[in-house]
Amino acid sequence: MTKLRKTCLYLCLILLILPIGCLLLVHKYENSQINKYIEQNRFQYLPISKRSAFIISDSLRKLFNVNISTWSSNQNFNKEPYFRKSVLTLLQDKEAVCGGGARVLCRILQHLGYDATRVVLYSKNFGASGHVVVSILLNGKEYFIDTLNSDSELNYILKTYDINTTTINIIPYKSRYINPSYYLQESHFYPVKMFQTKYIAYSYEAIPLSKISNSLGFGLYVLNTNRPYKIFSSLAESVYMIYLSIYLILLFLSLIILRIILKYSRVVRPRLFDS
Repeated sequence: MTKLRKTCLYLCLILLILPIGCLLLVHKYENSQINKYIEQNRFQYLPISKRSAFIISDSLRKLFNVNISTWSSNQNFNKEPYFRKSVLTLLQDKEAVCGGGARVLCRILQHLGYDATRVVLYSKNFGASGHVVVSILLNGKEYFIDTLNSDSELNYILKTYDINTTTINIIPYKSRYINPSYYLQESHFYPVKMFQTKYIAYSYEAIPLSKISNSLGFGLYVLNTNRPYKIFSSLAESVYMIYLSIYLILLFLSLIILRIILKYSRVVRPRLFDS
């Protein structure tokens, strides 16, 4: 191998490795900012419990500005990055609604040792009045922890009562319209009944199948009713790790394709003299 080829090879390797290093460094810095917020509020001394999770949630509700019209950052959700804003950006801007709040809350809880994942609550006819909460598992029991931009009544109900995915019944429907009159195990206890009336379906969104479906033009709502593995819940809220995973997958596929091309291609060398 000539010196020029070696130099080109080393440069290619550096260019391939450079994005990996940059993403890992930014992810490490993001983790440091999360730890800084935890230490500033002394959350590391709280016991792992539903009450502690709501103390952290309440601190974020005080920290973030949920009035979109007053945001200094982008006010158009359609122009946001596909994977939404990172926790680092959210903590810097302090501007978010329930989805962004769920991302920050998930990462903080995960840093503290919780099994936390985001859950999307769907309202009637799958309208825009849904909500995003964080689900935590404590000793095998699930609890919903509120995020941002919810009314005081819902926040109180989630704090006071043990609301989780078993509270919600997925309603059968005809055509595109939900039939809200039919509930499995409908509760007559007002707080639970209010919750059931407002939210008719749920989906664990660590793997956003509905978003992927809409991006591909299918326009389908895909409900994930099985709790995701912790590794997927953690990856889903770390934008830089998502980018790194996608980059590594594309790099791996590119190397496979390159290997196939080199294996089956024939290099024809020019003949200077005819024999």
